Amino acid sequence: MLTITASGFITGEPKVEDTEYGKRATVTIRSKTTNGKQTHYINAVFYGKKIDVASKYMMDGRQVTIIGGVRNISGKKKQDGSEYASIYMDAMDFTLPEKMNGDSERKTIDPEVAF
Repeated sequence: MLTITASGFITGEPKVEDTEYGKRATVTIRSKTTNGKQTHYINAVFYGKKIDVASKYMMDGRQVTIIGGVRNISGKKKQDGSEYASIYMDAMDFTLPEKMNGDSERKTIDPEVAF
């Protein structure tokens, strides 16, 4: 299995759906390459107890880092002709940054309780 760490900004709200294999939540993040010249989209899929946690903490525009196993990578083209990669991964863990408004309170998520 190929494991990646993706850091970026959430685009839209989590999409929770029932499938023939059970319930899942998909969160899409927009991430730039290290040189900042290309933007890629990572679709992280959460299962089980992680669905509730993702739905509660993952909001549009929020910065997040997600770790997971890659399921699929596909090349896509935008309407303007530029290319990007769309990556689908099974999310294993995630972190959210500290609040940026000067508030010293930090929310931590205990993985033993959350997952």
